[in-house]
Amino acid sequence: MILARISKALREQNWLAIAIEFLIVILGVLLAFQISQYAENRTEIRRAEDLLQLVEAEMTESLSDIRRHAESLERQSAELLELRQSLAGFGPDTDTARLDYLATQAFSAPELELYRSASLQLDNAVVQRLIQGTEVDQALRLWQRELANLRDTEHNIEAAMGDGDGQVLFPGLSKESLVAAFPDIGLLEDVPVRFPSDWEALSEDGNFAGLLALVSLNIEYAWFVTNRLEARTQTVVQALQDRGASQ
Repeated sequence: MILARISKALREQNWLAIAIEFLIVILGVLLAFQISQYAENRTEIRRAEDLLQLVEAEMTESLSDIRRHAESLERQSAELLELRQSLAGFGPDTDTARLDYLATQAFSAPELELYRSASLQLDNAVVQRLIQGTEVDQALRLWQRELANLRDTEHNIEAAMGDGDGQVLFPGLSKESLVAAFPDIGLLEDVPVRFPSDWEALSEDGNFAGLLALVSLNIEYAWFVTNRLEARTQTVVQALQDRGASQ
């Protein structure tokens, strides 16, 4: 229809009519583009909102994992302290079987496992536009910084135990020895852990005492950071809930 009118105007050399028809065509194209762009933007925003809801669900679920991890670190810290005290006062009556057990606990490398499928997508441009400058944005930044702090501490613990660069300061306490210390457990009775270490010699080894002190310090700091991460996670969840309630 429009093409027919333009063709007629050309034959009649009606330039005003031609200009008006072209303007109508251009405006129609622009309007269609704007409508398509608006619909696409709305779709992206809905996806971003869905992603933020998934982040809230992940954060809420991760709280229990973070609390359990903090409790595990607290137990490990107490067992390391007991190990250090037992070695400092080592004597004929020292329970070496207990030391065997403490070593398997003290020299495990703790790592907080978090399911982060949604939170790993928070660099999405639309998400960033939605939360930029808000409480959610600030809470997420602090949470990410705290998690990075914990990961650095976990790496320090692993490196102190000699696993970071492949150099094991005390081969008897390597991961391989830890695994070997646990015999096959029978179905009817438990078999006690047997750790192949000379505890008397280790009790007199200043390097070993220093290693225990270093691991203890990092475990305690990891416990502190994990508790702070729990608080940061709660703040993120609350900020996301407040954002949802205000919409």
